[in-house]
Amino acid sequence: MKKSSRAFSRSNSTDRSKSIRSKAPVPSNCIRLRGACQHNLKNLDIDFPLHQLSVICGVSGSGKSSLAFDTLFAEGQRRYIESFSAYTRQFLQRIDKPRFESLEPLPPSIAVTRDARSRNNRSTVGTASEMMEYLRVFFANHAKLYCYECNRPVIAHTKETIQGTLADYENGTRCLIGFVVRWSDMGELASTLATLQSSGFLRLISNNSMLHLSNSTKDELATAFKGQESFVVVVDRLSWTGTIDSRWNQSITVAADQAMIYEPNEVVIWREVEQAETSVDGRHFEIDRFLFQLRCPYCDIDYPTADPSLFNFNHPSGACPLCEGFGETVSLDQNKIVPDRSLSLREGAIAPWRTPSYSHELDELIALAKDQGLPLDVPVSKLTSNQWKMVEEGVPKKKFGGLRGFFAWLERHKYKMHVRVFLSRWRSYAKCEKCSGKRLHQKALAYRLNEYSFAELCSLPIDRLLEMVIPYGGSGEGLQETERSSNPARSMAAENHATYNASEPARQVCSRLRYLQNVGLGYLSLDRPMHTLSSGESQRVNLTTLLGSSLVDMLYVFDEPTVGLHPADVQRVANAILAIRDRGNTVILVEHEPKMMEIADRIIEIGPSAGSHGGEVTFDGTPSEIRVSDCLTGKYLAGQKGRTYQRRRSDLWLELHGACGRNLKNIDLRLPVGCMTAVRGPSGAGKSSLILDTLVPALKAFELGESSDGLAFHRLKGVAAISGCRAIDQSPIPRSTRSTPATYCKAMDAIRDVFAATQDARSLQMTASHFSFNSEAGRCPACEGLGYTVVEMQFMADISLTCPDCQGQRYRPEVLAIRVRNLSIYEILQLSIDEAIDFFRGESDVQIRLGLLREIGLGYLPLGQSLATLSAGESTRLKLASVLADSKTNKRGELIVLDEPTTGLHFLDVDRLIDCLGVLIDRGNTIVVIEHNEQLLEAADYLVEVGPGAGPYGGSLVSQSWSIPESIQ
Repeated sequence: MKKSSRAFSRSNSTDRSKSIRSKAPVPSNCIRLRGACQHNLKNLDIDFPLHQLSVICGVSGSGKSSLAFDTLFAEGQRRYIESFSAYTRQFLQRIDKPRFESLEPLPPSIAVTRDARSRNNRSTVGTASEMMEYLRVFFANHAKLYCYECNRPVIAHTKETIQGTLADYENGTRCLIGFVVRWSDMGELASTLATLQSSGFLRLISNNSMLHLSNSTKDELATAFKGQESFVVVVDRLSWTGTIDSRWNQSITVAADQAMIYEPNEVVIWREVEQAETSVDGRHFEIDRFLFQLRCPYCDIDYPTADPSLFNFNHPSGACPLCEGFGETVSLDQNKIVPDRSLSLREGAIAPWRTPSYSHELDELIALAKDQGLPLDVPVSKLTSNQWKMVEEGVPKKKFGGLRGFFAWLERHKYKMHVRVFLSRWRSYAKCEKCSGKRLHQKALAYRLNEYSFAELCSLPIDRLLEMVIPYGGSGEGLQETERSSNPARSMAAENHATYNASEPARQVCSRLRYLQNVGLGYLSLDRPMHTLSSGESQRVNLTTLLGSSLVDMLYVFDEPTVGLHPADVQRVANAILAIRDRGNTVILVEHEPKMMEIADRIIEIGPSAGSHGGEVTFDGTPSEIRVSDCLTGKYLAGQKGRTYQRRRSDLWLELHGACGRNLKNIDLRLPVGCMTAVRGPSGAGKSSLILDTLVPALKAFELGESSDGLAFHRLKGVAAISGCRAIDQSPIPRSTRSTPATYCKAMDAIRDVFAATQDARSLQMTASHFSFNSEAGRCPACEGLGYTVVEMQFMADISLTCPDCQGQRYRPEVLAIRVRNLSIYEILQLSIDEAIDFFRGESDVQIRLGLLREIGLGYLPLGQSLATLSAGESTRLKLASVLADSKTNKRGELIVLDEPTTGLHFLDVDRLIDCLGVLIDRGNTIVVIEHNEQLLEAADYLVEVGPGAGPYGGSLVSQSWSIPESIQ
């Protein structure tokens, strides 16, 4: 029977997928996955066409990541790693084999995930896009060296370069050609003079006098060399005739050969002129110096050769010695130590001494103040310099160390964690004084290309940098030209091969710069730290690495590449992903963005719900088919799930005036209290700078009574209307294998108390700690509460085996014997949140904690599921549950800021999120979301738009107004 080429996708556990199987044909060359049952997948059989773009969608927790990353990508990586030798595999990550029956054929795989952005200042746009190595090679090949003291060119000369400079001489100029000899003591001088005389060199110039070794007396020589460290040996005296004849050539050769013998390897040509500073026996000369090493002859400074590592701030040979390549130095900040100089010493002007742990330092100061004549009740700003010096440096004879001694003591004890944390409160970063924030040392910065040092080149906008590099051999069109030919150099003439190879770094730099430009990041500079970028900018920088690789026949798996992107930026990313597909690769996206679904060759929906209710294929077809289907995603795309929102209004306002940090242009922001405000705008426009880096630090500083560590602003008004501030950013939750939903929401504490309160537990004197799998009191000693043991396989992935002692139940037998309504603590952990709520009826603390998880749509999660297995959307909602818990207990009227809360959420999950935010507002809180999701924007009460562009083209307040019931325009 002839095999059908129709797309085949079904779930063996149900017959649902038989009714939604697409009629669209799938090419015979496809990735055939059979029996996938990783995590909650239910024995799926799916075919993924090769060299096409497939989008996997579905509600959060339905199994999308389990299919795309934990099965397809993990198996591709595992097979690739196992192709190496056993010796090599010991240095690589070991990956467990996913659970499936068969998966063929599978190309090597690459995953592009939303990993947390590096907070390290060393990670920049240039390093993240992997173009810095090419740029360093390019710069080393083309840059010229100029002395940082005198600004003269520094060249390591050869005989040929010396001859090339003679063309600038005037005809008839009388010249002396010689070489310099340096000496250190009289013994070395006498030996050197004897050697020179025996070699036939008789004329010397020292101390502005011409000497003849055969005619000069010892007294004349002693006078000439007095106070000198070097002299010039004259090789020849001749006149310049405009051409280099044999005598000129021979004299230069002899001088060069002798210069290589004697320090400092320097050839000199003395040109006789009418007026000059240097004179010898009444004749005036100008001196041209030619060194055979990189040394400035005028400043006597040696320079290293232009090696690529010299321009690397992460390399010892290139990093600034003071800041070690960070560009910043950390030091004590007097503004933090004394935040309010209007206070007196007795009133606690010195902030570190207001803390209970170190208040004794202030007591000591007060005790000796009278004897030392130090006023305690006048503002610190009015103390004399001598009086403040006493506070800073202390009184040694009274054994009082002052501020300097206090912080020196903290430095000696910073091996303790709490001391390090305390010490960091009084420090701040400042631009390095030695390198002025350029990260490289002086000698590296002495190299220049078109008057730009390497640091200055990296600080240019990418658009400008691209224009500079193109003339040096870069096409400016990326790698498209090389992609048209497998080996462009093969068709060239042999004499052009060297030129082509020499321009390769420039072509690589141009290709990557062009890709950054194509995804809308031309305004960034390569030295921009990654932690200062928005999430959308960071995503696109990481995408550039893939675009520049030119790999073919690969499997690319993307995890929501459009997260954090304005609709105007989505199309750029779509074009970039299509370019990867068109290059001959297979691309799979886990995505919820409608525009990305429209460009897909195929859409697969996993569902119908989350957790144990998901893991099935509910749709498999084309973008046009999904809009007319009965699947959940199709209904949202077709507009069948629209809803209306009740708009809130407020007369109370929180106002931030004069925000001007980074690219912000003196913004005046107004936020209504008790409402939901959505801040939108292009990626990189300044939304995070305005809200997360200016408003939030300003509010927290006001709450604590300290100076703000955030970006600059002029004034903050209306703070009395809110009780505090908290921000929920995109930092990941702790994903330890021991962390579970029950422990994260602190419901496990209440559950353990229930077990400890039973009669059986009290009779055995068991406490709540006995029912924790993280406590030695009750956990299984063999597996330490994990439920499994790990067998190391040395060169292969480790194997996890069910613990033979507890049979995977994590606890000691005597603990498992304690039951609540016939269920052990292990069996409780296997219940879903919904089941646990029904089981613990009457236990109000457990009900409150677990009820919050049900409110945000996580009722399907087992209490004991490891947080390491949660999807991104589930993790986001779990963090929101902690906010709901606090606002339900004792914190009301807070300003809660959320950064892209719809990350990883399906349309249905966004609706649930909007309901949760509504609950927070109803409890008196004020919500501010940085968002691009149209569903959430439509639900907002107040809209703020930052723009109009990104980077230097943004930073302005485009509009701020109340939302209207109609669709967002």
